[in-house]
Amino acid sequence: MMLTETKQADDLGNRENVNVRDGNDITYAVDNLANRYTSVAEANLTYNAAGSLTKDRQGYEYEYDYENRTGASTGRSTISW
Repeated sequence: MMLTETKQADDLGNRENVNVRDGNDITYAVDNLANRYTSVAEANLTYNAAGSLTKDRQGYEYEYDYENRTGASTGRSTISW
């Protein structure tokens, strides 16, 4: 048995829908003006003023330093560097 994944993309190459190997669909919503995802699988994503991801679909939160480098991540555990 061969398992495959299929995806649909918009004109800019952003994913719109992915049918994953277990048969479920993951949908993506894109802000075309900023060319970034606003939600994945119905979970909203958030960004800071510089456009960096601050909260992903699994609830992980990201912090950035003054040079916009990732400085910490929180979710199941907190990671700082």
